[in-house]
Amino acid sequence: MIARYEIQRCLAAGADDLYQIKVNGQTPSHSDPLDQPDPWVKSDLMARAVRELRGDLVLCGKESLDKSSGQVGALLAHRLDLPFVSAITDLSLDETGGILQVQRSAGRGIREIIECRLPAVLSVDLGSDLRLPKLAQRRWAEAYIPRQLDYGADVDVPKIVCTRRFQPRPRPKIVSAPDSRLHAYDRVMQLLTGSKVEKKGEILTGSPESQVEGIISFLKTYGFLETTKAADKG
Repeated sequence: MIARYEIQRCLAAGADDLYQIKVNGQTPSHSDPLDQPDPWVKSDLMARAVRELRGDLVLCGKESLDKSSGQVGALLAHRLDLPFVSAITDLSLDETGGILQVQRSAGRGIREIIECRLPAVLSVDLGSDLRLPKLAQRRWAEAYIPRQLDYGADVDVPKIVCTRRFQPRPRPKIVSAPDSRLHAYDRVMQLLTGSKVEKKGEILTGSPESQVEGIISFLKTYGFLETTKAADKG
């Protein structure tokens, strides 16, 4: 139900048509993630759809929400023998020359500007924000019947099989050794509290001027501010 709502929302946001791929006369099951096709099979089905629809610009998500493999876009470009650019954040098209100029994230805040010709396959990294559709478009999307693409039983053999899923193991908690100078009772308490040392603080009261003087004195005491004789005299 949630997936259908999201698809209708994307359709209302600006898509012209919606196609649903059928295999063996049935749509792939989404009830169990392990029963979903692997990225190689997905790219095969999508490549058939792109060829049938004669798409020039293919936009894929950076990764899926279920397995987050991030492989479908690259495998799709491989099957279609098209250029591929991953994790794009912006694009512009020179319609006369058919050249795409895309901006992609290269990690650690670095951005790259890449040019390639159409047709091409791109994976998009823009987050989950989607413009709000108009009421008329939402009503049209709710009444829209998806078009069917039936590819029968001729499906490529999976190359990746997920055999098991499990949660990551918890990281061991690093506990420092208790202070040997303390009494046995205090050492046991340190072990029970994870050897955490109680932080000591001071609450400043009084007028704003006196509080500022207290903060400056604290910073000077612990070496955050350097003091000079000239500054002290002034």
